[in-house]
Amino acid sequence: MQAADVLKFSNSFLFLDGDQAVVQSSGDEGNRREKRAHTKSRNGCVACKRRRVKCDEKLPCSNCIKRKEECRRPDPRRQLSRTDKITIVRQPEPRQFSQVNPFHMELFYHFEKFTMPDLAFPQIWPVMLQKSFHNEFLMHAMLSLAAKHLSILRPQDPRYAEAAMVMLNKSLQSYRETLPLPITSENCDSRLGTSVLINYMAWSDIDFLDGQSILTDPTAGGLDLSRDLMFLLSAGVRQVFFSAYPVFRDGFGIFSTIATYHPCDHLEREADRRETNWRELAQRLYDLFDDPRYVGTSTNRDDPSEVSPLEETAPLGWFLKEVSQLGGCNHLEGWQERALELCSKSENATAMNAFHVQYMAFLIETTGDTERAVQLAEKGVTARGIYKRIARRLSVLMSLTPFMEGNESSLVGVANSDGSTPTTLSEERLRDCERYFFTFPMILCFGPFLSLIFEGDSRALVLLYYTYRAARCLLTSSRTWWTGRRAVVMEKLILGELKSRGLNPDIWPE
Repeated sequence: MQAADVLKFSNSFLFLDGDQAVVQSSGDEGNRREKRAHTKSRNGCVACKRRRVKCDEKLPCSNCIKRKEECRRPDPRRQLSRTDKITIVRQPEPRQFSQVNPFHMELFYHFEKFTMPDLAFPQIWPVMLQKSFHNEFLMHAMLSLAAKHLSILRPQDPRYAEAAMVMLNKSLQSYRETLPLPITSENCDSRLGTSVLINYMAWSDIDFLDGQSILTDPTAGGLDLSRDLMFLLSAGVRQVFFSAYPVFRDGFGIFSTIATYHPCDHLEREADRRETNWRELAQRLYDLFDDPRYVGTSTNRDDPSEVSPLEETAPLGWFLKEVSQLGGCNHLEGWQERALELCSKSENATAMNAFHVQYMAFLIETTGDTERAVQLAEKGVTARGIYKRIARRLSVLMSLTPFMEGNESSLVGVANSDGSTPTTLSEERLRDCERYFFTFPMILCFGPFLSLIFEGDSRALVLLYYTYRAARCLLTSSRTWWTGRRAVVMEKLILGELKSRGLNPDIWPE
């Protein structure tokens, strides 16, 4: 042993501390013994742990190679000893994960499995299902319609009828917040899909009749349509449609596939093929518009000053006159800019509804000619023009309605020209009938004609009477549950209202 080693260990002493031996040094701190650095083996193999020898943690380790043994690592699931404690930290739950509502899941399941197959335009609804997960107003509209469907299937359970209105209100509240925003290719489908569902809800709801005396006495009169959701919501649905038209017209979104489909054209050709008398029925309805007995309501028929204007509706009449004088504005963008400027600077700007501008823009884009669009608007947005459009389309459906037994429901004049009974409509034509009735309030009931409906004008009531009558006779499938109750009830009530005024709505040829 060298002198340095002697000096190193000369001041070291061995002490017993319990059952452990402790080495301590005294004297010069600089000559204190330094402990050799080492690392502990935490991830050694099974063989080294069994022999309690240090493992170099290689795979295979040097000890196993030397002993020619299999080198295996221990199961990590068994690393915790019995004395180890596991601490579970509970994180605050996001709100959307805090609850699962089984009732909502029931409604969504019913919509997908049972309600959705009954709706028009079947190609759009699988897409709407996916988009509903990202659009609250669309999801609530789906749940609302599913609840309404269930309330008709299970009238003994009041939960569904209540849920239908709650969900509808939620959908309308969140949907209303999106209306000021422009419609783009990204949001076009979800907003149009919601509008379609709202229209279905409006068709299937007749709660506005609650409390009306005509329910207990159909001959007493007094039918009030001013709170009917089908007409109250139709203006908003129509405005969304025209606002979105430039988007899906250019091929964006699922609605572009149905934008050019016109069920009334197919039905008109079917009526012509059967040689029905629909044109004669239409002319009888046209003549009724100018019949003084039907002008106005039972309370204002003797006072012409109280009858709503028919040919011009301010500010639309003023607007069309001003536009027709612009001249040299056949270019679409130039016309739109000048028309909008005209609206903003006019004294009637506060009364000019954005719908009028959108409707004119729609006509110009579809015709490609400003003058032609103005002519169509002049004919198409007056009460007379709208009335004639509805009467023409309705006459086609009336002519396709099958015979019914009994005087009250007999539809005389719907046979073929040779007197034979018309055959049953094909499935595709029945689908066209469904699409027509569904879009009836959305496409046709607007502007001055909507005012006639709310005022209870007898001419509007006659058209509604035959609309509901044709719907009751043609839409007999279980998938048209959304119109069945309304068609039956409203046909009866409107007939009673007309009779209370001393009017006979019968227009059938003798």
